[in-house]
Amino acid sequence: MVAWDSLSLAVAMLHGAAGVWIAIEETTLERAPYRRSHIPLMTARAASLLVLGIATTVAAIAA
Repeated sequence: MVAWDSLSLAVAMLHGAAGVWIAIEETTLERAPYRRSHIPLMTARAASLLVLGIATTVAAIAA
């Protein structure tokens, strides 16, 4: 159950990351700042939300 929920969460995170990718691409006019800001923002967002989501899933199942 936790594995399935975590996999679903990871797929949802990839989908959300694609949306953030497009938003950053559309709002950044120059390519150099785009490339510098893109990867750290995506990595931080995905990692933090994935950890939070898995912790919530485990806590909900344990309760």
